[in-house]
Amino acid sequence: MRDKQVRAAEDPQFKCFVQAVTTPVGGTVVYYFGFRLNATTGAQDGIYIRVTNNGNFFLVCRNAGVETTSNLLEGVTSTLKELEVRVSSAGTSVRAFINGVAAGSAITTNIPTAILTVVGVMIDNEAVTVTTCAVLDLYWGLGVKVDIIA
Repeated sequence: MRDKQVRAAEDPQFKCFVQAVTTPVGGTVVYYFGFRLNATTGAQDGIYIRVTNNGNFFLVCRNAGVETTSNLLEGVTSTLKELEVRVSSAGTSVRAFINGVAAGSAITTNIPTAILTVVGVMIDNEAVTVTTCAVLDLYWGLGVKVDIIA
């Protein structure tokens, strides 16, 4: 992975282990896990898993401001979870896994073709009314695999 940048056509994979320690009180807190175009707050183009407050995880493919999502039917809890995003078929299909089991539907639309420069986990407090910030443990085991293309 050159300069920590990836392209969907390189079939990247992202994996991390997370669990909630403290849930947010008031306001809106959004977690992002995966590949993003940049590190600014809010929804950005990329391939990632997103969860708002204590809601369900959603696999997101967002390109040029238009996104396709897949509800993974699970959310952040105090139980340790392994989250994984796999891009396949030369960047034409994206699938999410929770604890090694496929979750939600594969996404085949709005997969970005731009170089994604941010790889990792981000917590975004989107409202100043958050009175107790969320605390999320990210365990060692964050990993990325990419098949480099010419």
